[in-house]
Amino acid sequence: MDRTLSSLCNHNIGIYLKACDHKNTSDVGWLLYSARQQDEERPTHMLSSLTNEILGVKWKQVHTTEGFCKPSADDPKVKIFALHIEGPTDKAHDIQQKLPQWYSSSSTSFPDLTKMRLIPPFNTIISREHKANFATLTSHQEELTKRLATTTSWEFATNLLLDKPSPKKVHSDNYL
Repeated sequence: MDRTLSSLCNHNIGIYLKACDHKNTSDVGWLLYSARQQDEERPTHMLSSLTNEILGVKWKQVHTTEGFCKPSADDPKVKIFALHIEGPTDKAHDIQQKLPQWYSSSSTSFPDLTKMRLIPPFNTIISREHKANFATLTSHQEELTKRLATTTSWEFATNLLLDKPSPKKVHSDNYL
């Protein structure tokens, strides 16, 4: 498998693994206000146990069109990413009915103590009004991911040095 994967990567062919281990999977929806820093395995196990279905959670691009549209070089389209929930195709509708208990705008209990909303895939939305709302929701997700601060561990170390009390104060406290 590793030799096949490296051979395909050398020819610029990508392999995209499924989030769940089913023959036929489909997107159940994506989680608004999700962040890349969130672990994918934890919500996978949590949602699977809550719904009694085998689900998968994967960080991937939010699609805002019905079919595949190859981006042109003239159009620098911003890619918006979120955590997507995948499940078996034959049970996708049932799963969409179970999840709003924790991931709707009116829910008050959150399984992982993070308030997120389940947004259905764009190709399943029929109403024109809801398709207009979809653009607003994707812009919310884009703004959230832009504003999240990320840093490396060595930058934390320098920030911790700045947070130490002044030497005079520490020195005077030692004499008390």
